[in-house]
Amino acid sequence: QDIYLPNWPQSRDSEQVIAANKKAVAEKMEGMEFRDIPVGVRDNELNSDVEMIPLSDNSYVDSNDDDDCEPMLKSKVDQTDDGLQKSNRWLFIWLSICLTIAISATSAVIVTVRKPTNPTLYVPDMPPVTKSTVVSNEEISSTEVPEVKVDLISPTEVLNEEVSKAKGSEDWENDRELEEMIREKMKPKEFQFIVKDVNDTVIPGAENAKLSYMPAKQFAHLHHMKTGGTSMDGVINCGARRLGKVLKEKVVQGKLSECSFNNFQKCMNDESPSCAGRIDKSSVMSYCAPLYAVQKFNWLDADIITVLRDPVDRVWSQFRFMTSHCYRCTPLLDIYKMIDNSTINEFLCPGLGGKSCKSICVPQILNHQSRNLILSYLDDDTESMDAEEKLHEAIENLKTKFTLIGITEELETYRKFVGHTFPWLSENYMDSPMTCKLKHRNASPGNNRCGANGGHWELPAHPDEETRKAIIAHNQVDVKLYEAAKKYFAVQKRVFDSL
Repeated sequence: QDIYLPNWPQSRDSEQVIAANKKAVAEKMEGMEFRDIPVGVRDNELNSDVEMIPLSDNSYVDSNDDDDCEPMLKSKVDQTDDGLQKSNRWLFIWLSICLTIAISATSAVIVTVRKPTNPTLYVPDMPPVTKSTVVSNEEISSTEVPEVKVDLISPTEVLNEEVSKAKGSEDWENDRELEEMIREKMKPKEFQFIVKDVNDTVIPGAENAKLSYMPAKQFAHLHHMKTGGTSMDGVINCGARRLGKVLKEKVVQGKLSECSFNNFQKCMNDESPSCAGRIDKSSVMSYCAPLYAVQKFNWLDADIITVLRDPVDRVWSQFRFMTSHCYRCTPLLDIYKMIDNSTINEFLCPGLGGKSCKSICVPQILNHQSRNLILSYLDDDTESMDAEEKLHEAIENLKTKFTLIGITEELETYRKFVGHTFPWLSENYMDSPMTCKLKHRNASPGNNRCGANGGHWELPAHPDEETRKAIIAHNQVDVKLYEAAKKYFAVQKRVFDSL
């Protein structure tokens, strides 16, 4: 990577100096396989960001260098002196010596060097990191986990610097293969409607139809609580009703939601044949449930969409929405403290004697979005997965299992993606007079009955600083997942703008 020339010949003839230099460079490069990559970074700065100033013909200068030989550093060392007059030869030799000193000081040669195709790179050993889905500031071990400087982070930053990048999404913005995959996904898809006769034979012309058939399991929405999912469900319900009127055929819709927890459990445990039957016959589904429920009922081959939200905003919205029903009018900070000291079950479900409390209240404020994107949970594997493994699976599923990904902060733009990719969900469709607009739905209650005498406990639109830090500490996987979702959304946006 570096070509170091410690003893350049001290000849009066500059041509000899240049020839010797070029020979030394050639010897260093002999037998190496090359590809065009400019090199100008020292070994000891391999992992740092060094601003490189481009010169002519792909030569580079490290902008951090500041010495008296700057004019010569901006010249290629293989430049000949054919244009120099003999009176300037001593000056040229002096400059060559100066360049030698500069190279010795910086351990870098300012030439266009072609890097070996398969170089052996030195990667410094990183300290071991213990990752946990939930991190309490008091419980962090400085010997295993890097120090958490909570005071300096923003709502979308990650506490653990060593694993701050979302695994598998570091370079999505520049991934051309991903861009082409998204372009293919965003091609318009018409709803399937098959015309058959009484013998179950497909008829080319609808005018001869005696029996119509609408395939099941065509489109699904994975709804994370408090991400704008209810607003998107409104668009989908409207589009399905409108499509049914256009086709003169009812579009069968189904819904499975964790909010109806007992019914959800029965359906998942095969204790409700009617529930499973409705899901199996539906052409359009709304899953307010984890992705493993989508897998259980064989819907993964459908076109699936979802929306993610900044974890701090989502958790706080969830708390405001369920202040009384779920969290019994208790400050969110106190809820997290009870989670940390394992007293939350007794608080939410008193009288169980420490047994597990079957409730969605706690999962909704602990990495809810990443939990919803893990397929292996069906096999009870998530408890044996560390935070990084959960993150990797959630990001991989986000990339491969969904046709479109939205973010709440740009829901109107996402609405346009949906209408383009699924024309039957556009605001206007064919000649139908029905218009399917995106409306704000399912807002926090006007009276949560947590105030004095059953009145309203007025909660601010955003949490205070201490609560914000607690939300981040208990939702680190979601924070990283959301960073990946934003990158993916940016690529979708670039593709959409180019259509």
